[in-house]
Amino acid sequence: MTKLKKKNKKGLVAAFLSQKQAMRRLQLSLPNFRRLCILKGVYPVEPSNRKKAGKGNSQPRVFYHSKDIAFLAHEPLIEKFRRLRVYQLKLKKARERRDKDKEFRIRVNKPRYTLHHVVKERYPTSQDALNDLSDSLNLIFLFARLPRLTQFSPSLIALSRRLCVEFLNFIVATRAIRKAFISIKGFYMQADISGTLVVWVVPHSSVTHTPSDVDYRILANCLEFDTTLVGSLLCHLYRQHGLLYPPKLSVHVDPDPTSYYCGQNENYFELLSCLSYPIRRTEDVAGEDVHSEGLSELQAIDDQVAKAVNKQLEVQRIRKLFDGKRIFLMREVPREVICLIVRSCGGECSWDKTVGPASTFTEEDPSIDYQVVDRPMSEMKVTRYYVQPQWVFDSLNAGRLLPAQDYLPGSSLPPHLSPFAAGSGLTEILGEIGEGSVSQRGGLVGVAPGFGDGASLYRPPEADYLAGLVSLAKLRGPTVQASMEPNGPIDERQMEVGDVHSALDNTDNSFDGYKKKGKTNSKLRKPAKGEEPIVTPGRLESKESKRMKEQSDANAERKLREMLLPKKHRNAYKKMVHSIKRREKEVRNLTDKRRAIDSWRKT
Repeated sequence: MTKLKKKNKKGLVAAFLSQKQAMRRLQLSLPNFRRLCILKGVYPVEPSNRKKAGKGNSQPRVFYHSKDIAFLAHEPLIEKFRRLRVYQLKLKKARERRDKDKEFRIRVNKPRYTLHHVVKERYPTSQDALNDLSDSLNLIFLFARLPRLTQFSPSLIALSRRLCVEFLNFIVATRAIRKAFISIKGFYMQADISGTLVVWVVPHSSVTHTPSDVDYRILANCLEFDTTLVGSLLCHLYRQHGLLYPPKLSVHVDPDPTSYYCGQNENYFELLSCLSYPIRRTEDVAGEDVHSEGLSELQAIDDQVAKAVNKQLEVQRIRKLFDGKRIFLMREVPREVICLIVRSCGGECSWDKTVGPASTFTEEDPSIDYQVVDRPMSEMKVTRYYVQPQWVFDSLNAGRLLPAQDYLPGSSLPPHLSPFAAGSGLTEILGEIGEGSVSQRGGLVGVAPGFGDGASLYRPPEADYLAGLVSLAKLRGPTVQASMEPNGPIDERQMEVGDVHSALDNTDNSFDGYKKKGKTNSKLRKPAKGEEPIVTPGRLESKESKRMKEQSDANAERKLREMLLPKKHRNAYKKMVHSIKRREKEVRNLTDKRRAIDSWRKT
């Protein structure tokens, strides 16, 4: 005799658990359950059949895989969360009793935990961590700009700021910056870290609005994992590139005791965050740059080798973009981002000492090559170039120093296009079009340097006009040349203008012939000279037409409302409408009978 199959033991019912069932199985509250899922990387899923997974209930619920919940059941963090809950209850009880000694002992024995084992579990290698580094950096840079809020601990802001400074110093020391773009969300930056391109967003420093409809507690849980990930990865990257971690300045800077920017203890961190000074290395790294002469000889081996060599030469050109250049920043420009780009490309930058600490030279220094300003200047020195902040970003994206006359203070700037648009299909489109077809259409031949691949698709309005003249001359050129051969050669410009006039004349003649063939409408006939125009009086809209129009609008609006009804309520609505119409029909029939009887009695 076979065993009886028990219900809800196989299939979708056993493969999925609702959020309430998962919390009951793990014996966790909703905040701790969400926190554990965020740290372990477990996310809700959508079953193929919600009704079967919910045991016949099709109400909207959150489902998880049963195997994921079984995986979470063995996590040691669950016990830490329970101990933290007990700690909070004991601390609350000691506060209510005003027992200071007991409260102090409870605070000292607070249970603590780390997430290093979770990071190793989710990212076994450093390459896996680099692939997901962009999202972590975005959240860390965002929290570094936030003010103090009651939804999370203020220590998270200080920790985020410290990790941002350490990461930016690593980018400067390795000269890893590759692209940058200005947007309303912030500054998009791209860096090459161990062969992996990492893109993150640096928010604007002037942002003061904090939305109130955001759950900062969930973001704080995500930040708790991201800070552990980025901190572990930075420690590995610093040691891999021969840098001292935590970072220390390689030069001795005497702190200013009269400084009003920060206290004596915070002065060193502020000097480190300004990115003006190099950081200390554990060993001298020599021979990083390869000579371009040796690379150019390898280009003749193969196409793939030539492509790799060109890429390496481009990287070297970006790394040495601002070598030997001294740039002075005014107080109105974004100092941190521009200093990051300039220092990552080998240059030096400074600012006025009243703007911030760590200024290396003053504005009157005659060795300054460029001065970045964002307002009209009354006095300018002839020994330096005055440019706007966009020049730094466009020069980095172009891989060369662009002409400074296009970025003078107060002048209209060239378009600032995103350098990250190369992967959006524009390169393939340009390859299919080709240079010949682009020139025939009056577009730009090639790509404008520094403005991305989309610059080649821009055409000024006069380009279409010129392209039309060229195509018309190609079509009608042999005919005009044959008719004008007895009179000798003519000028090309005269021939093009003659072609345009002849084309317009042919168009007018064809239009006149079309008017003669078509039927003339007496209402649209133009009056002849000396004839008075005929004016027909307009008609007032009747009440019946107004009523019909209003009724049609109401019916259309009612049909739209009927389409938005759920399927389970639509049948009940149809029955209700049918009963109303039947009742109205009965009323109309009785009214007609009454009218017929009254008219028969009168006769």
